[in-house]
Amino acid sequence: MYDGRLKMYDTGLHETSQALMQLYPDDANRKTALAQLTKLILNPWGKIRGIKNLEPDSLIFWDNNRHTIALDNSYDTSKVEDLANLYQLILHGKLCPAGFESEFHFKTTAQYAVENKTTVISAEQKRKLATSEAIGRFITLSETDKKGLEIILEYMGISGVLDSDKATLNIIFTDWLSKDDNQNPREFLELCSSYYDSEAGKKELVMFKALKDLNRVKKITQTPQGFYLDSEFIGTTLKAAAKTVLLDKALLDKVYEKTGI
Repeated sequence: MYDGRLKMYDTGLHETSQALMQLYPDDANRKTALAQLTKLILNPWGKIRGIKNLEPDSLIFWDNNRHTIALDNSYDTSKVEDLANLYQLILHGKLCPAGFESEFHFKTTAQYAVENKTTVISAEQKRKLATSEAIGRFITLSETDKKGLEIILEYMGISGVLDSDKATLNIIFTDWLSKDDNQNPREFLELCSSYYDSEAGKKELVMFKALKDLNRVKKITQTPQGFYLDSEFIGTTLKAAAKTVLLDKALLDKVYEKTGI
């Protein structure tokens, strides 16, 4: 990517790389990463292309070294030029690893996701598949375990869930999925797995719901600093408070006493 201010390319292979600085803000970590990049990409690529050509101010070389992403692209990372192209595309957010489509670094710029190291698929296709799976899981849970579904949706911060009928819940969820700020259907699916497949995960979500209910009826105190149970600080957020309570038997007993769960 060309940096007009510095009049050079940000290749991600030199100390001047702004993208590398953002990825590794810590100097020591960045130096370690740069040493690996030099070993795996810069030096072997330099033997092929000439090390001087790989300098960020080698404008003619980089002007002619543009790489086009396409749906059927594949990358053989045993070949240094493929590895270099893949690294730079991911570094600059043009291509994202599968599963990271909703990360801030990728969600506004990446057009494709790379999966299984070699196959490139459309990021939009990935999201559509995840959305379809999420809707299917939602419909099943709305018919079989509405209470569990409500706990998961509240944990995700989706409002209007409490005491809604199935039709209203469906509208709330589909509206959430279609928001412009790129909500992540994978989050819903992962929380479903946590609730139904993990005893510890279910306990945490149930405790979050219990604390949220207590907060609604003013049985725990909310301040700008966080939440208090009988004057004892339990966390800056209800999610953090749920973890705290589950690790403290005295707090747990107080919640049980107040909620009857």
